[in-house]
Amino acid sequence: RLSHRSNYWLKRSITYMAGQPWTGALGLGENAMLLPDVSPAERDNKFQRLDDPSIDFNNVTDAAAGWGHSVLVQDDKLYVAGRPYDFQSLLRLNRIPSFARRIAIQQTLLLDKQDEWGMLSRAIDKMFRSQDNEIYKQGLLPRFTLMELPDHDVPISRTTHNTLAASAGLTAIVGSSGRLYTFGINQRGQCGIGSKQQHHCWEPTAVVRANREVLEGVQSVDLGLQHGLALDHEGVLYVWGKGARGQLGLADYKDHKSSGELESTVDIECCAVPMTDFFIVDTNDKSRSRLRGSNARVKKISAGWNHSAVVTDSNHAFIWGKNMLSVDDGKGSTKPKDALIPTCVQGLPQNLEIKDITCGS
Repeated sequence: RLSHRSNYWLKRSITYMAGQPWTGALGLGENAMLLPDVSPAERDNKFQRLDDPSIDFNNVTDAAAGWGHSVLVQDDKLYVAGRPYDFQSLLRLNRIPSFARRIAIQQTLLLDKQDEWGMLSRAIDKMFRSQDNEIYKQGLLPRFTLMELPDHDVPISRTTHNTLAASAGLTAIVGSSGRLYTFGINQRGQCGIGSKQQHHCWEPTAVVRANREVLEGVQSVDLGLQHGLALDHEGVLYVWGKGARGQLGLADYKDHKSSGELESTVDIECCAVPMTDFFIVDTNDKSRSRLRGSNARVKKISAGWNHSAVVTDSNHAFIWGKNMLSVDDGKGSTKPKDALIPTCVQGLPQNLEIKDITCGS
């Protein structure tokens, strides 16, 4: 655009979406949610432009897709569509025939309108009631809905790091203040808000440390199935959520002077805990040396469903968590064994820099 005072380019982004609309995650409205299922080819290949008559989505700066919900950042505002507080009922709905699913979805939509469907609506109400006997507040958002951050904070502009993440009924967003906010299901402490009893976090809430102080200076975040990772500006990694399969990497050696075994990892950690135990194992004598100082700084993070991975400033890649690969433990056993602490990935070229890392399921 050209004005009488200056010349500048205005770059506009256009957002396209694809998938099944019945979860509401495409933000296309109630009518789209009740349409028959599309074919696998249409679901995977037919993209349509995001269009909302009430919101100009031509300047989306960040986006993330969860299991049944989507989140967008538009003009320093956070928008959410679909089921941001739930994934268990989505699994149940996905198993039933599509015509029965449409009936259930229709009744769920009618609940918010206080329609006079009576008994059926009350049955659906019970189906989607949470463990703490609290009806899902805004449990279904057919269109993208504004979600405000506390204390007038706004989503940070996306950098080289990931500042927005969505998972199974869980969302995390880094604010311009450097604080990390989460909302969604919290039955395994995956919101990191310091509470094990609060099964849902309905509004964006700041993640806290073990001393209940708000986690500050966050520059990157990623979410697994029921756990989360955050990286601050000092290169310190924080973890929280479910850790029964080693997702958090918080186990300790019983004896650091011998090969020893690992103590059991934590089951649930509801606060953000720093994780600094990165050991390099000598493949010849099995001795361990711990990374210290700047070498232990983390520069890239990624969370899989039940595992985690990072890259350190020492140019090492570490991975830990649920492990389904059978390996010989040296005692004649090949039973799969979870990695309870960060394990250095072997076989990467030593003369090349590790640029990034990412995890799948």
